Amino acid sequence: IKDVLNISLPTTSSRIIGTIGYFFEPIILTTFLLINGYTNKYITYEYGIITGYVMPLLMLPSFFTMAISQATLPVISNAYANSKIEYVKKKIKESLSLSTIIGIIFTIVLMIYPDFFMKLIYNTTEGVNYIRIIAPFFLLYYIQVPLVSVLQALNKAKEAMMSTLFGIIIKLSLMIGLSYLKIGLYPLIIATIVNILYVTIFNYIKVKKIFR
Repeated sequence: IKDVLNISLPTTSSRIIGTIGYFFEPIILTTFLLINGYTNKYITYEYGIITGYVMPLLMLPSFFTMAISQATLPVISNAYANSKIEYVKKKIKESLSLSTIIGIIFTIVLMIYPDFFMKLIYNTTEGVNYIRIIAPFFLLYYIQVPLVSVLQALNKAKEAMMSTLFGIIIKLSLMIGLSYLKIGLYPLIIATIVNILYVTIFNYIKVKKIFR
């Protein structure tokens, strides 16, 4: 029971933290953009484009990275429990490499033909400007899921939870601060990029430290 709780509690807490962060995101963003002179109509329209068009399109490859993570998690966990460290390292590299390759292909295609895919899927080109900025950084997001799974497999679910917590705090704080620069909905874009960078790098460092 103790072993199960050591994994399940941080994992569940991480999801809860993420959900709470997404709950407060539009509230905080709308509040501070209204304070800085933007209309409710503008905020709703631009936020709808980002969350309704841009993010779902960018998160499409995460379906494949999630599948890779779920497949390798029990393998890595079992090998680590049996002290097969070299095998664990090999599987981690394979998981991250495959996720990176999928991410690179998708990012390149999306960077070259953002208008085509937006028109094909949503019948609009609204949000293309956001995609061109955020797409290169989403490459790190595609290896974020495998890294979290690796931490869970190595009994480091608490580390993944902490990265999520700090990432959400940084994201919301940046959104508040950048709203005063009066740059439209770009506080959300910039905060999302910083969140991706922080969480991915944090998790990667934690995984590296385990094998030192």
